[in-house]
Formats: sequence, structure tokens, C-alpha cells
Amino acid sequence: MPFANLSGDREQEYFVDGLVEDITTALSRISWFFVIARNSSFTYKGRSIDVRRIGRELGVRYVLEGSVRKADNQLRISGQLIDAESGGHLWAEHYDSALANVFDLQDKIASNVANAIEPRLQDAEIRRAQAKRTDDLTAYDLYLRACAAFNVLTESSHAEALTLLDRAVGADPRFSPAYGLIVWCYAHRIALWWGDPAEARARGSAAARLALQMSKDDSFALSGAGLVLAMCGGGLDEAEAHIERALALNPNDARAWVAGGWVSWFADKYERSIECFTRAIRLSPRDPLGYGYYAGIAFPCFYMGMYDEAIAWADKALHLEPNFWHALMIKVAAAAMAERPAALEDATRRLLAARPGFSISRVLPIARARSQRELFDSALRKAGLPE
Repeated sequence: MPFANLSGDREQEYFVDGLVEDITTALSRISWFFVIARNSSFTYKGRSIDVRRIGRELGVRYVLEGSVRKADNQLRISGQLIDAESGGHLWAEHYDSALANVFDLQDKIASNVANAIEPRLQDAEIRRAQAKRTDDLTAYDLYLRACAAFNVLTESSHAEALTLLDRAVGADPRFSPAYGLIVWCYAHRIALWWGDPAEARARGSAAARLALQMSKDDSFALSGAGLVLAMCGGGLDEAEAHIERALALNPNDARAWVAGGWVSWFADKYERSIECFTRAIRLSPRDPLGYGYYAGIAFPCFYMGMYDEAIAWADKALHLEPNFWHALMIKVAAAAMAERPAALEDATRRLLAARPGFSISRVLPIARARSQRELFDSALRKAGLPE
């Protein structure tokens, strides 16, 4: 759960949130743990809710909550592990340290929680799974600020994130987590048509290659790189291999499953695509970006000729985000093929309002195989959308 910021300074929220996200990542790398993704758990931030209700809503048996107090160069992290069924406390501890030793604190907390849940776990399991950390706290601080910007899905916030990440790797070129976040920024830029498409693909492809070089054991970086390479016209076999390695490293990484969902349907593996998106939804059931997961399922349904199912999944996405134009676009295509005029008229009107200047020729990243592109374009033309 989001930890409470007891520093008395709201400007430190990004630091507290980033610290909790790192602890979540450390725990999720243990393959037999089922860990809810950060984007879902953080929907409870600032709310006082009974832990048993949280357990029911997220489908978990344990909840980790705590607080962070940061003053000058000193840090105290307190944590407690709670049984979400009984409300009983299983473990509680606090740690004090200088900021320079913040990464040791993260490892120690993750190790203690793991041992409280499953005594047979070895501390070495977490230590081996940890991504490389920077000795330069300036780079880490910039990275945390970039994480906060990345979690706001707008073009300006992602531009801010990229600027911060460039500064982070400038301060410490060995800081591997930054390269993974950079490549995911470009994944969003390409998918959402932010800026010049050709420039976004060129920069995204270069960022993916660099992430593969600098973050070889980071599931977030590997999955993002695989997705971006697939979106930029790279080999699908290579993209799938990177994503499979990401999932082997961290089977609880919801974003890696999302990347697998998109790349699988690029590769005509529609059932696998649905499986990946479904797994992502289970891992992050309250994800603020979950509408993209639902829309993701609509695409393989469309290509399998399951047009009514595609419309239903698109509607689930649109219930969460009414102007998500990917969901509107696939609903238009499916409604045209299913000959459902009312749904088609409504979705077309909303798509053109949400995406002024929409044209069929610009839908380049949405379909890879010629057969996919021909079917999709044919459906959009049937709907009467502009070329």
C-alpha cells in the first residue's frame, strides 16, 4: 500500500511513492508471490479503508503498509504486514539510516516481509533479483521524479519525464532503471501518436537497444524494449524473446504482461494475447491505466472474428476512460463488421471528436501483418472513416 509521508513536506511525496514502488518490485520478483501492481494499490492513497475490505477488493491475503519520515539526511521507514482476512499483524519493524544507505533499507524490508510470509524463503532470492542501484543519490532522486511524471498519461508529463531521465543517466550512466523508464515513455509516445511519428519510432528504437544493453536483468526494461521494437517494425521473434525473459525474471510485472498482450497479437497469437491481458488485469485490477488492458483484449477478439466480444471489451475500456480513442477505434471497426449501426454511429462520432484529424493512413502501429492491416483498414473504410 502507499506509505504515509510523515515528513511534513508534500514535496517529498514523490520520494515516498518511489521508495514504496521499489519495495513492491523487490517482492514481486519472487516468482511464487502474487503481488498487486503499484497502479492498483495506489488507488487507495490518502484513503482510510479497513484492511479486510482492501483484501477482498484486490483478492489478496496480506497487506503491507507503513510510513516514511525523511528529515535532513536521515530516513526512517516503518512497515507492518497485516493478515487481510483476520486483520492481525504478522510483522512490524522500523529502520533508521542515512539517506546514503536507502537501498540497504529497501532490501532489508523486502527480506523481512518475505520471511514473515514464507519462512523457507532465503534472503539471497531478493538480493539476486535486485536491479543495479546507483551510488549517486542525485540520479535516483531524478529517476523518482520521472516516475511521478510518467504515471500521468499526457504528452507534456512524458516530455517532463524524459527530460528528468536524461539528467539521471547524465549523472550516473550506469543507473539501469532509468533506461527502462525511457523506453516505456517512447512506447506511449508511439502508441498515442504524440509528436512526429517517424521521430518517435526512431528515438524509441534507439532507446530500446540502449535499454537492452544497460538493463539486461530488468523486466520492466526488457518488456518495454520488446514492445517498442515490435511497434517500430523490428523482428517479432526477438520482441517476444525479450518479453518472455522479462516474465521469467518477474512473473508479477503487470506491464510485462501488457507488452506480451500487444506483441502476441502483432504476431497473430490471439489466444496468447488475451491470456496476457487477462493476467495483467488480475495483477492490477484497479490500475488507473486499466482501460488500456481492456481495449487490448478487444483487438485480438476483432481479428478472431469475435466482433460482439470486441465491442464488449471496448465498452469496458470506455466505461473507465470515455475518450480513449484506441477503444473507440476498435469499437468502430468491430461495429462495422458486425453491422451494428447504432453502436457504429455512436463510436464514430466519439472517435472523431476525441481524435480530430483521424485518418486510416495514420494507424500504422496498430497492425503489423498485412492480413491484419487489410482487415482493419477494410473495417474502418466500411465505417466511412477518412483515408
